[in-house]
Order: sequence, then structure tokens, then C-alpha cells
Amino acid sequence: MYALFLFPAALSTAQGTFQNLDFELANVTGAPGSSISTLDGIPGWTAYYGTAQAFQITYDTIALGSANISILDQGAPYFPPSTIIQGAYSVVLQSGMVPPFMPGPAAIAQTGTVPATSLSLQFLAQGATTALRVSFNDHNLSLVPLSSSPAEPSMVPIFPRTLA
Repeated sequence: MYALFLFPAALSTAQGTFQNLDFELANVTGAPGSSISTLDGIPGWTAYYGTAQAFQITYDTIALGSANISILDQGAPYFPPSTIIQGAYSVVLQSGMVPPFMPGPAAIAQTGTVPATSLSLQFLAQGATTALRVSFNDHNLSLVPLSSSPAEPSMVPIFPRTLA
């Protein structure tokens, strides 16, 4: 099982409809382990288990074998407060294992227009980043780590010029 913490980095020069959706608009209520609507937990993002769109994610929890998407805050019982490396919320993505658990990838996506002059997209990630895949317009992007420091994790997928 792989867990990935995804924290988009600030994009102060974003143009068009692409936005820095940094999870800070989460409207989370309920107890850790409860299910919440993706509209409340990760507004602006779409969640997927495999190719199926998910309309519910979990709050402050991890799965023990199934694919899982969870919104975490500083009170997450299974994670130290330092897990939240930027802002008040982070998202954990876990791939599933073999049956009887729900196998397959967990993913989040957003739709927008990226400026034609953009050559990269910066985001913060920690955890099993070797299993991470970032795509744009159905093309996988090459990931280039900018830092390997736990204090400042970041990765940049590079847009091939043919996608611009």
C-alpha cells in the first residue's frame, strides 16, 4: 500500500481558469473516520477510485488495504501535526491492494485552462512519491524533484512542449 500526501504549492502567477486549489476551502464536519462529500472535503477537485468518480471521501483517516482519499487536518489521529506542511488541510491518497479490498489507484483532478506559456506546474508531495503520476490532457508528465527535504517537499511535473 502506498500513501501520498499531496499539497499543491502556491501559484502566484496563475492565469486563465487554472487555480491554486490548495484544500483550504474544505468544509469538514463530523468525527474522524466519517465520510464526507467531495464538494465539502475537496471543493474544486474531482475524486476518483480507478476510473470511477467518487462523491464521498473520508475525514482524518487512512485505509488498511482499500483505495482511499481522505482530507486531513491538524487533529488527524493517525498522523502527526507536522503532516500538514502547508495551511490547515492536506489530502492523503492511498492505492488499494488486492481483493477482497478495493484495489486500484486513488486520484484527484481539476479541470481548467493552463496558460500556453506554462512549462511546469509546481506542487508539494510527501510519502511514496515514486508511485505518483501526474498527467495533463491525458499525457503523463515527467516529475522532477526540486527538494528532498521533509521540511520543504516539492516536485515539478514538466509539460512537454508538444502539450503547450
